[in-house]
Amino acid sequence: MKKILQNLFYLFFPLVIGGTIAFLIRDSIDYTSLVRPILAPPKILFPIAWSILYLLIGISYFLYKKEYEENGFVDIVYYVQLFVNAL
Repeated sequence: MKKILQNLFYLFFPLVIGGTIAFLIRDSIDYTSLVRPILAPPKILFPIAWSILYLLIGISYFLYKKEYEENGFVDIVYYVQLFVNAL
């Protein structure tokens, strides 16, 4: 059971971080007030794209941890990049 929870953490932690940041800044970004080019994607596409990206970050870390569990340096680099990405 502990291993399952740990794997779920690896998969969904980046998604939780991204969702938290999106929730905190949701009122400060007004996409409709920007001067957009003709081929600009609709506003609804951004949360979908970012959710997919954060989920892929989690999947890549999960696959890494499944294969190589004992490298502390890579873990530090991963969490630092996740922190910087959240900034």
